[in-house]
Amino acid sequence: MRTLFTLVATCALFVVTPPQNIDDPVLAAARAGVGAADLASLRSVLLTGHTRNVIGSSGRLSAERPLAIRVALPDKYLQVVRRTNVELRSGFNGNMLLNSARALAPDTTYGSSDYGPEQIGIEQARFARLMLGMFAFSVKAAPLSMKAVDATTIAVTGVGEGTTLLELDAATGAPARIRHQGD
Repeated sequence: MRTLFTLVATCALFVVTPPQNIDDPVLAAARAGVGAADLASLRSVLLTGHTRNVIGSSGRLSAERPLAIRVALPDKYLQVVRRTNVELRSGFNGNMLLNSARALAPDTTYGSSDYGPEQIGIEQARFARLMLGMFAFSVKAAPLSMKAVDATTIAVTGVGEGTTLLELDAATGAPARIRHQGD
């Protein structure tokens, strides 16, 4: 989940970066790569990464699992987690619940697909927490410094947060990989 929030926060930086960084060609290419000029017309977002969960009361973490979060304005949200034998989907489309579990291997079943009427509120609350978490990483809440390391790498640092390296695709300028070291 930390990787996901780092990705979201880093992408958000291209929009709220202080004006003194505009002349930097690496940052300008990154902004162009993520379509910063067109963000006012943004209607959907796809976030990908990996997630780990605490296993029961053991305190141990599960293996990393691929995660995708899809948001479409004004009222669509879908989270997809792939495990070894199952794909778990949760979210909503307006007032319609999108939760399901789909077996990925033959002769595999997973749990129940019976959800109570309260589940739509649970999914809407999960989406609200995600959005609040994203907004908590604003520049005002966590001042960040960005500096071009080379033609395709930007170093993002914050107070006590270590350094995050954002590596850009050389051809498009879009983010290709994020590496973080620190707490």
